[in-house]
This record gives sequence, C-alpha cells and structure tokens, in this order.
Amino acid sequence: MRSGPGGLKPVVSVVVSTRNHAPTLGRTVEAVMSQDLDAELEMIVVDNASEDGTEALMESRCSVPPAGSLTCDCPLTAVLPVAAT
Repeated sequence: MRSGPGGLKPVVSVVVSTRNHAPTLGRTVEAVMSQDLDAELEMIVVDNASEDGTEALMESRCSVPPAGSLTCDCPLTAVLPVAAT
C-alpha cells in the first residue's frame, strides 16, 4: 500500500506482455487506464522486441510523467534460460 492524499490506498498493477500487437495495444492501454478504482493504478507493458511500431506507440502513451519506458532490443527468449527436456 502506498500513501495517498486520503490515506493509504491499495496499488493495482496490471502487467501486459506484448510482441507485435500495436494494432490492439492502444485499446488495451485505454481500457485498463480508464478503470474507475478506489486504488492507485499502474500499468506495465513488457515489449518482447516488437517490430510493428509497438515501441513508438508506447513512447507516445508514456510521455506524461510519471510514466517512463525501458527498452530491450532482444527477444526475451534470448535472455531467459529455457530448461532442457
């Protein structure tokens, strides 16, 4: 819980993983961020090296503080170990 102007409010974190979903990602962001909650809402978008404009879309959505972005140029499968079978 974080403290807000009215006291303590819960924090709701929504994590969305995406790869080449720019056509639907904008609607997803709008739907999540327009929720009417009695809580602090944060959205984390994990971009798995999209090649369809996802990064530019998110940069335009993250231009208002305190939003920010972190970019990784390699697919997540390249940096996360996969168990051998």
